Amino acid sequence: MYDRIAPVLAYFTRINFFVDAIKTNVKTESQGELLWLFNEGRKSLNKGPIDRGNLHHRLKAASPASKRDLLYCLGLDELGFGPSI
Repeated sequence: MYDRIAPVLAYFTRINFFVDAIKTNVKTESQGELLWLFNEGRKSLNKGPIDRGNLHHRLKAASPASKRDLLYCLGLDELGFGPSI
């Protein structure tokens, strides 16, 4: 599923998108950046961090809660997108 998210990260990197929920800009389109953004979003939601393997599993078989967390950490919810995206 990272291949679906990579274009979003690439675009957000080009426009220096600021994710208000976690108070940071998207800096790269790497999987490491996605993991960092995901963990920052989880931290702001009072959830514990996850590792790369867990992120891969969450992206591969995304539950509704994981989709909501992903939307939140990328700031897509701020732009009006919902879990069905």
